[in-house]
Amino acid sequence: MNLRFSHLLQIAAAAAVALVAGAAIGRFALAPAPVVIEKRVEVPVRVAAPAEAAYLKWKVALSYPVETPQFGSLARKFADKVRRASAGAIAFELEEPGKLVAPAQCLEAVGKGAVDACWSTPGMWSTREPAFAVFGGIPFGPEAVEYVAWLAYGGGQELLDEVYARFAVKSVLCGITTPEAGGWFKKPVQTADDLKGLKVRASGLAARVLTKAGADPRHVEAGKILPALKDGGLDGAEYSFPLIDLGLGFHTIVSNYYFPGWQQPTVPLELLVNRKAWDALPEATRGQIELACGDTVRDGLSEGEAMQAAALRELRAKGVVFQRWPQGVLDTLEKAWLDIAEQEGAADANFKRVWSALSAFRSEYETWRRLGHVP
Repeated sequence: MNLRFSHLLQIAAAAAVALVAGAAIGRFALAPAPVVIEKRVEVPVRVAAPAEAAYLKWKVALSYPVETPQFGSLARKFADKVRRASAGAIAFELEEPGKLVAPAQCLEAVGKGAVDACWSTPGMWSTREPAFAVFGGIPFGPEAVEYVAWLAYGGGQELLDEVYARFAVKSVLCGITTPEAGGWFKKPVQTADDLKGLKVRASGLAARVLTKAGADPRHVEAGKILPALKDGGLDGAEYSFPLIDLGLGFHTIVSNYYFPGWQQPTVPLELLVNRKAWDALPEATRGQIELACGDTVRDGLSEGEAMQAAALRELRAKGVVFQRWPQGVLDTLEKAWLDIAEQEGAADANFKRVWSALSAFRSEYETWRRLGHVP
């Protein structure tokens, strides 16, 4: 023990004795001892000045209008989170679809460095690489929590990085949506035969499944669905979850609203960044972006679930009849999907590898789901 430390111990011991003695004296004193008020010393508090300018300022090309619930609104939440987390040092400017680049061209634009970043979903690029479809929300696929579990702890992110490598981009999971509804139909669908010949608005893999089930799917843009339902161009339509469907007014023409949304139980949303630009960022900056994205995933999970109830209540008040798909119809559609997945795997090695990996994870997860969750 050095002298300085010994001296400090002596001072501490003396202080302790003084405190004990003072307490004892105060216990028997008839009046409190006078309090000596010393002159107050003002200690200046140093407050960090706000960042004058962002050291990282990127423009983000959106694939969905920023006002679209979840699909676009989560991008706004993310941009705000990363700005606040970095005290303004990181600024992502959101640009509406088409302003910087057409949504369909965003993958190539980011890979070439023509655009700083893109807000999208992997499913948008399935025409370039079929395996992206597995990462974009597939028919009868995992819902949000299971999907995130596979991506984070089941090897999904590593596979996604491998698939994106040849496009020179990095994908960060930055949001996730609630399940979609099953669709609107003018007449009840009681058996799989009732689907045959129906003109149904659908796209992507869902359209292929419906085709295999005997329906006549048609790709119709959002703003043209309602007129097509009115004039008989469509017998039914699937589009999104209740809040968005309510805003599009399908209930003014069609009253049968089917659940669940077998065609897309969730849609993962991503921040796409040029791979070299991402790797060149300081580790702390990448960490701030990843943390903000992770918290936006939490927003997607919680907000998406919470905001559907009010939409359903309003739809019910407007006369909409909520229908559950008959099990026989779901069985027919799922069989059609599995046949398509097998065909895709036979035609594309990447699709087969990713689909097999997801299927293996889901097979093990199913044991836990059945045992650990209330049916």
